[in-house]
Order: sequence, then structure tokens, then C-alpha cells
Amino acid sequence: MFTHPEHLVMREAEFIPHRIKLVPVIFSITGGALARLVYDRYSQQLYDVKVGRGRMMYVFLNRK
Repeated sequence: MFTHPEHLVMREAEFIPHRIKLVPVIFSITGGALARLVYDRYSQQLYDVKVGRGRMMYVFLNRK
């Protein structure tokens, strides 16, 4: 039976170690926790930049 080259990638992905497969999950959870930490600790400072001295930059970047 002939196997197509595009299917070989799927076959090789089966044999990747489990800890390598968990890397995206770990980065996602870490990123979510870091975003929550930044929001909890620096939300007032970020708001001050938004409405204060950084208003022009905020408006420029918000419209992009």
C-alpha cells in the first residue's frame, strides 16, 4: 500500500513524547494567568495611561 507524503506527518505526530504535546497547553495557561495578574495589579495604571497622557497613542493604536 502506498502512503502519501502528507500523511507521514500525522503518523510521526503519534510518536512525539507526551510532554512535548503539552507545551501549547502549558503556554496557554501561563499566558492566561499572566494576563490576569497584569490586569489585577496594573489595571488602574493602564486606565490612567488610557485616559491621561497616553490618550493620543491609545486612540491611534485602538483604531488599527
